Amino acid sequence: MKLPNGYGSVIRLSGKRRKPYAVRITTGITFSGERARQTYKYLEYFEKRKDAMQYLAEYNSGREVKEHVGITEIPTFADVYERWMEEKEASPKGLTAGRKRGLNAAYKRFSDLHSRRINTIRHGDIQPTIYEYQTMSKSTVAQMITVVKGIAGYAVRYGYITSDFSKYIQGTGVESKDIHKPFTQKEIDMLWKDSDNMVASFALITIYTGLRPSELLFLKVTDEDLKNGYVVGGSKTEAGKNRIVPLHPKIRDIIRKIRKEDGRLFSNQTLAGFQLHRWNPYMEAKGMSHLPHDGRHTCATLMEQAGIPMHHRKLILGHKVSDVTTGTYTHITPDVLIEDISKL
Repeated sequence: MKLPNGYGSVIRLSGKRRKPYAVRITTGITFSGERARQTYKYLEYFEKRKDAMQYLAEYNSGREVKEHVGITEIPTFADVYERWMEEKEASPKGLTAGRKRGLNAAYKRFSDLHSRRINTIRHGDIQPTIYEYQTMSKSTVAQMITVVKGIAGYAVRYGYITSDFSKYIQGTGVESKDIHKPFTQKEIDMLWKDSDNMVASFALITIYTGLRPSELLFLKVTDEDLKNGYVVGGSKTEAGKNRIVPLHPKIRDIIRKIRKEDGRLFSNQTLAGFQLHRWNPYMEAKGMSHLPHDGRHTCATLMEQAGIPMHHRKLILGHKVSDVTTGTYTHITPDVLIEDISKL
C-alpha cells in the first residue's frame, strides 16, 4: 500500500538482523549536481513489519511513542505563529505596529491551516495558498513567505518538526505599479448609479477621500465631522496617522445614509475578509477588475488631473512631505483641503 507523502516509511534492512524492519522519516533533500537525494532519520526497529507499521501510524497520529511527543503537546499552526510573534516582539529589534499588521494579514491568508497540528503540515499544504496570491504585490507574497518560514523555523528549533516544510516554498508576486489601476470615468459613473450598494459606496468613498481601504473599514464619522466637512483619521505611517481627511460634498450624502449609531460606516471586519466575501463578488458581477486599494490610486490620479498642488495631495493621502520648508513652515487649513477635494 502506497503511503501518503511526508508520512514516513517502513523498510526491511539487509542482512541477518534481530529487528530488520526500520521506521524512518524524511528530514530533507541534498543535491549532488542535478541529482536530488533524500535524507532520513531512523526512529525505531522492529522484528515484525506490522509492529513497525503500527509505530509509524502512532507517530503520525501524535500518540506518545519513543522519540516523539504526544498530540496534546504538539502546537497548532496558530499556536506556533503566536509564539513566534511573541519571540520577535521580545527581540532587541522588536516589531513596529505596521510590520505587525502586515504579518498578521499574511498569517490570516493561511486560515485553513490555523487549527492543524504543526507536525502534520507539509510543503503541499502551503505552496498552493501562496500561488493563489501570485497576482498580488511582491510585498504581499514576501510577507506570506516570511510568516511560513518563521513558523517552520520556530517549529524546527523547538523540536516540533524535524523537516522544514518551508524550505522549497516559491512565490514572487508582481510590482505594485502593475497591480493597481484607477477606475475609469465610465466605471465611476457605474458606481454612482449603484451607490446604494455597500461595495459601490465603499469604492466611491475611497475615490473621493483617498482613504486606504483598511482605514475606511474602521473609520468613525460624527455629526460634527459632517458639519465641518472633514474627519481626523488614518493609520499605517507617521504622516498618515490622525491626518485631516476632507470629505467631498457628494460623499457626505453617502456617509449620512450608511453611518451606523456608533459612527462607523462599515462592519468591523478584516480587509481580507471584506475583499473575499464582498468586494470580489461585486466586481465580478459588474464586469470590473479592481482591488480595494484602486480607489485611493484613483483619488491620486483625479487630484493630479484637477491641478491640486503636490503638497496638498500628500497631506490628503497621508504621504510624507520631505521638503522641510513646505512641510514645516507652510500650514494648510482644512478649508483649503476641502476646496481641493471638491474639485474632483
